[in-house]
Amino acid sequence: MITHGESKTKLNKVWRNIKDRCFNQNNKRYSHYGGRGITICNEWRDDYVCFRDWALSNGYAYGLSIDRINNDGNYEPGNCRWVDSIKQNNNFSRNRNITYRGKTLSISQWAKLSGLHRNTIDFRIKKGWDIEDVFNKPLQQHGRAESRIGNIMTVS
Repeated sequence: MITHGESKTKLNKVWRNIKDRCFNQNNKRYSHYGGRGITICNEWRDDYVCFRDWALSNGYAYGLSIDRINNDGNYEPGNCRWVDSIKQNNNFSRNRNITYRGKTLSISQWAKLSGLHRNTIDFRIKKGWDIEDVFNKPLQQHGRAESRIGNIMTVS
C-alpha cells in the first residue's frame, strides 16, 4: 500500500466524499448520486494520488469545489471541473431558472443581481407571486416595509 501522507487534506476529503456519495447507501446524499447511478471512474475510485494529480493539473485551488459538467454524468476527468460556489449553485441539478423581462437566470444569479436573498426569491415564487412582485415588492421587517433594492431593471 502506498502512503501519500495526505489523508487529512481538504483534497483528500473531497475525494472521500465523492466516493461516499456514490457508494455508501447510508450517506444522506446517496439518493442524489449513487442512487441515480452516478459513480466515480475506476481510475479515481481506487487511487487518490491519481485523483489528486488530475485535480492539481486542472485548476484545483482551496475554496473551489468539484463540479460535474453534466449533472447526470459520472465523476471522471472529462466531466469534472473546479468552480466557485456561485458557478456550482448554477449547475445544481435541482436548480430553478427564472425568466424575468426576457432574461433567464438561475435563482442564485437573480439573487446576486437583485440584492435579494435567494431564499426570498424562491419563497415568493413558490407562494405564486407575480414575477414583477417577486423582484419589486419591498421586504417586510416586523410589519414595516423595508426597501433594500431599487428597480432590478436599472442594473444592466
